[in-house]
Amino acid sequence: MFGIGSQIEKYEVLAEMGEGGMARVLKVRHTLLGSVHALKVLDPKLVEDPELRKRFLAEGQIQARLRHSNIVAVTDVVVQPGTHERPGVAGLVMDFVEGPTLAAHIATLKAMPSIDDVEAIFLPLLDALGHAHASGVVHRDIKPANIILGKNPDGSLCPKILDFGIARVNDDLLGPGQAKSKTRTGARMGTVHYMSPEQIKGAADIDGRTDIFALAVTLYEFIARRVPFDGDSDFDIWRSIVEGTPTPIRQIEPDVDPILEACFGKGLIADRERRFRDCGEFKETLHRVAQTSRTNVATSTLPSTAAPSISPSPTQPTAKSTSSGVLAYVVLAVVGMVFLGFGALAYWVIEESPRAQAAKELDFQQQLASIQRETSRQTALLVNASDDTVGVERRKVMQQHLAAINELRARFPERLAVPVFAANAEIAARQPYVKSIWDDYLKRDDY
Repeated sequence: MFGIGSQIEKYEVLAEMGEGGMARVLKVRHTLLGSVHALKVLDPKLVEDPELRKRFLAEGQIQARLRHSNIVAVTDVVVQPGTHERPGVAGLVMDFVEGPTLAAHIATLKAMPSIDDVEAIFLPLLDALGHAHASGVVHRDIKPANIILGKNPDGSLCPKILDFGIARVNDDLLGPGQAKSKTRTGARMGTVHYMSPEQIKGAADIDGRTDIFALAVTLYEFIARRVPFDGDSDFDIWRSIVEGTPTPIRQIEPDVDPILEACFGKGLIADRERRFRDCGEFKETLHRVAQTSRTNVATSTLPSTAAPSISPSPTQPTAKSTSSGVLAYVVLAVVGMVFLGFGALAYWVIEESPRAQAAKELDFQQQLASIQRETSRQTALLVNASDDTVGVERRKVMQQHLAAINELRARFPERLAVPVFAANAEIAARQPYVKSIWDDYLKRDDY
């Protein structure tokens, strides 16, 4: 029915791009304009079901109103009533985006992607989801297969969200007479591995935090190339999600950034009241991960200290006669060896000092960087601490930090002569969420 070269209203079918449970996607060309589009058509067997057809067309109405560069735009609908000779057609005409889905891209990854890739894909997606939530739309089926990786004109990545087929929407968005049918309380809507605990429980008050959970699962899968919640059955997976027991990301990727690790703790938490409150908070945390990662790379590169080379110019004696020349040569040789010995001794005495200083400085910088990283890691984990325990946990982190600094001060008294060293100010400036902790402890008498 949808063979290559066939025509659906004013669109000519060029190729079939994919097929799902209820619909298939075709690559089509507008016969008058020549423009290329994607056409998502409902399975002909389902077109005659008025409830399914209504839900399908409501998907188009939602996407048509969500105008955002990272949401695939719906530009037209195709509705053909069925006849005795052929079934009806219901289709959504969308922008044609050339590129793989995020699911297909993840399948090609062999190692943990860079923080630049995380930023390029997930910050725009959070922008798009934030726009949808502000418009009264909750997607409810965010997953790698519903994200397509297109390209901007400059060749940079342009991720886009697809498929609002089971979105929850405020009726005001659709307008009078276009209200989407309600999902009954207790009905589970979504894809097993990406469903939030509240979706699994069939809660009636689903909000944007369910998309935040699903995007955190998607981000985890992008980093680890596997999902955080898994099991032998749907029931096992759902139980793991509801109990909040994801596989710790560090078990899979030991080198994962500690702030990113904390990001999963806050995004995948079962209690939605402790989850990221909105896409803006999630985005800010991811952006901070990227900034910290780049700063750490920049500050971890220390200049190498090369030992100076010595190229002595030997003195050549001139013999006045054969016998005296030989004697003079021997004497000069002995004297030269003595001077060379003293020269070598002087070299080691004079030149070893800068070498030793350079080695000592390198040792100091490495120890200091290690303390900074550990303090940053521990502080980042406080994102998940409850209001009741965060003060106690902060004190523990700072006590550990002070103990490490005091030990370093004992080894390098000339480098840590003052109690508060510049690195603390650097951390506070680079990571605003640390600043309040430093402010508290800078006021203490024992710091």
